[in-house]
Amino acid sequence: MNGTKESVRDFTQDNFAYHGTFDDYAQYAPVAAVYALSAVGVKGKNNFGNKTAIAIKSFLVNGLITDRLKYWVNEPRPSGGVRSFPSGHTSKAFSFAHFMHKEYGELSPWFSIGAYSCATTVAVMRVAKNAHWVSDVLMGAGIGIFSTELVYLTHQYKWDNEHLKRFDIFPFQLGNQKGVTLVYNF
Repeated sequence: MNGTKESVRDFTQDNFAYHGTFDDYAQYAPVAAVYALSAVGVKGKNNFGNKTAIAIKSFLVNGLITDRLKYWVNEPRPSGGVRSFPSGHTSKAFSFAHFMHKEYGELSPWFSIGAYSCATTVAVMRVAKNAHWVSDVLMGAGIGIFSTELVYLTHQYKWDNEHLKRFDIFPFQLGNQKGVTLVYNF
């Protein structure tokens, strides 16, 4: 497959080379769109608390899977850097795109089309930027969708106003140790 990876990389570098930073921001566009739609009154599948809990859990599960794979596989980047496989930008973009699809896809397919188009654009930009191989972005897309789907399957939908009143978050410092404490009263 190395020949195929290199052929795709060479084709994109010859025809679509990209050197900007738009991909760094576009990966967050679907999740921003979900909250923007909520802010203007378009009701999604879940209330604000559940939506936020799902988004955070999806982000964390996706990050955990992606980061662990990056260290275990340790694939060199086409540009010569390290830890190419899988693409973190792409996995985040597809995780958030699938989040938007799950929240608003039943209202109109255009919400899903827009979210997945944005995520695909991020993936193409990562290859065009010579930051990733095509296999990296394909795996990143799969991990992103999988992580969000897994969170939706396991989420218990307890993040409404009743349950949020029992939840508290505050920073702490103990000597040189700093962190955040999360407390939920049952």
